[in-house]
Amino acid sequence: MDIPRELTERRLIRFGLNGIAGLLSFGVLGFGLYSAWGIDPRFNPVPSTLYYVLPIASFPVFLIGFVWRRAAIVQAILALAYLPVCIALGWRQCSSLGYCTSIASVILVNLESEAVLAFLGTAVASVVSMVLGERS
Repeated sequence: MDIPRELTERRLIRFGLNGIAGLLSFGVLGFGLYSAWGIDPRFNPVPSTLYYVLPIASFPVFLIGFVWRRAAIVQAILALAYLPVCIALGWRQCSSLGYCTSIASVILVNLESEAVLAFLGTAVASVVSMVLGERS
């Protein structure tokens, strides 16, 4: 009994996307642990706490994705919630130190950061893998 070629290719793509999402998610977890160690939660307690809790939650959500495929949606929500947290903390820091040029520059700086890119990459890879899994 032969396996259709497209089904095999789709599985390989999903396997690769899950591997990429897992590596990125593990890196985001490491960043979250590093941030938890170094951040002072007394300065803006809610965004400061979310700044390290959201990345730490990324890897467990990725692992839950093997049991519950819809966890990719939760991963995307975490990533999209992380971006405004980073922007808010970045704006607070640069405005208190007086070197902000505009809110757009703060947004672009945060979009270029490795942690945000890895978090968004994890979400995109997880969602695409979930969509490919639903079509097979």
